[in-house]
Amino acid sequence: MPPRLLKSMPWCRSSLDLLRTTLAEAVAWCEARARDQDPRASLRGLPDPVDVEELGLLGLSPANLVWKTSSRRFQALKAAGLEAPLIECGNLPGRLLVFAPDEETADGGAELQSGGFFDVHNTPPWDTWVGYFDDLHEDPTGPVVRSYLLAYVPAVFVSRVADGIAANPEQCIQWLEDSDTSLAALLARAPT
Repeated sequence: MPPRLLKSMPWCRSSLDLLRTTLAEAVAWCEARARDQDPRASLRGLPDPVDVEELGLLGLSPANLVWKTSSRRFQALKAAGLEAPLIECGNLPGRLLVFAPDEETADGGAELQSGGFFDVHNTPPWDTWVGYFDDLHEDPTGPVVRSYLLAYVPAVFVSRVADGIAANPEQCIQWLEDSDTSLAALLARAPT
């Protein structure tokens, strides 16, 4: 049985419009800032989504962090007078990546092979974050909820990120189209 989308930020069950808007903003922001020689820092330019004073607040879930990052990116684009023209998910300059934070083992291999695009926990830079999703999977032991982050990888980093994915034994980072996620299936069925 294919996975079923339980919840997402942005909401995608009835329409992909919010996802397309958030993705367009991520593409505009990231493509303008990605520097081939600086994969570690060039896409960590927005304020860190976890401020020290917010660490103790209740409700600071991964989906909240993604929403906060998306909001900051929107405000930064607006302040710079930059537009984010809508773009179809299948026609991107770069690629889409999924990261399952509950499945990572912090081995550092992806960080090393990607030149620091990923951190030691295999997390992609926060400027690239597009959405956060919870899927319901059926496995032999019963229903399992799998959560994952959707990130945009600018064209200049696709090769480095592919090297990071190859070095990741637990497969907590994958190209979206290679993943067993409801989002991959949803986008494959979506009209372009």
